[in-house]
Amino acid sequence: MALKKIFFLIITVAIIACSSKSKVQSVPNCFVKYDSLFKLIDTTNLEIIRGTDSATIEVLDKASKDGYRGIMRFDDKDNLRFYAFLYNDHNDASFILTYDSVANRTRRSHGEVVQWTFYIPKDSTIKFTFYLCAIDRNYGDITIKSGKFIKEGITLYESGFTKIICANISINKADLDSTKKIYLTGNWQDKCSKEQQLFVDSTIAL
Repeated sequence: MALKKIFFLIITVAIIACSSKSKVQSVPNCFVKYDSLFKLIDTTNLEIIRGTDSATIEVLDKASKDGYRGIMRFDDKDNLRFYAFLYNDHNDASFILTYDSVANRTRRSHGEVVQWTFYIPKDSTIKFTFYLCAIDRNYGDITIKSGKFIKEGITLYESGFTKIICANISINKADLDSTKKIYLTGNWQDKCSKEQQLFVDSTIAL
């Protein structure tokens, strides 16, 4: 029980410390339900805990070697109230999604991309994976641009994390400009309201 309390405190600190953009969207009665997420998902790699100090049901992905994983908390009506994508073993969160008691939703992140992960290849390419959260949004028309490089119509795949989708990209270093900036553009559609928006996100190639 003490470990669970410590874990909850760590997540709380991560939320407070996150210098992020927040958007509150009021869509009454549009909760994400436990059954809608997990009835078609293989749960063998999930840790499901019932009756914690902070939730009726808590679901955690199996952590990757980098410490990546998602955590979900559901209330006594099986409504999702909290989601965080953790990016290290210290339980720091790069993306947080919360719902209040009437389903008002808040996203907290530095951008649309939940996480950028760069690899160290043996050749002259930049290789990375980007992750997007598909709990409350659908994505399409994804394009990556950087210097002379452009790739359109990128296909998104299910990742090893619950409701996180991703794509792997390789860019020849010679195609990058001096800024090494990588731009990701696309559109998203809200699964509840059906609202659609274009978005742009970016990062620096490592």
